[in-house]
Amino acid sequence: KGTKPASVSTLIEPQVQTAGSHVVTLKVDGTVWCYGKNEYGELGTGTQETSDEPVQAVFPQGTIITKIAAGENHCLALDSTGNVWAWGRNNYYQLGNSGNENVLVPTKINTLSNIKDITAGAYTSFAIGEAGEVYSWGLNANGEGGIGGYTNKITVTKAKNVTDAIDIKAGKNHTTILKSTGEVLVTGSNLYGELGI
Repeated sequence: KGTKPASVSTLIEPQVQTAGSHVVTLKVDGTVWCYGKNEYGELGTGTQETSDEPVQAVFPQGTIITKIAAGENHCLALDSTGNVWAWGRNNYYQLGNSGNENVLVPTKINTLSNIKDITAGAYTSFAIGEAGEVYSWGLNANGEGGIGGYTNKITVTKAKNVTDAIDIKAGKNHTTILKSTGEVLVTGSNLYGELGI
């Protein structure tokens, strides 16, 4: 059961996320612990050393995480002040920057603020802003970023025609968005009927 750390007014629910060969966990105190493969820095420890026991991801002192997400080789975290952090592999810009370098410790995405939710697909990342707007970054070869095109790699970009989003889930090549009206939006690959249209 979640608790409120003394320094935060937000309830933190413990979470476990996994994808690829690593696991990311969020404790009720707002700390992030990871284990598994660490070839690209997925564990957020500053090294590329694999661990079969949970190790704490390195955030600046005082950072309290409220939500986590795991992609194939990258991780995201949302802090109590609405900032998004990313680490791991960046081959499709899934860390929010246009470099191809792996990032071995959680790094704040400076182009995002006032975020209320995050999720990660295999090589894509998403955030929902305070007003229900959706931001995407990473792989977009199938249009999974919802930006109205098929640019292979995108940095943080606001999705087109999306307002009032309250939840978002990402698959390997497609994305589903739930709006406050109950309407469901889908984008990306429909090779196997995954868009339900």
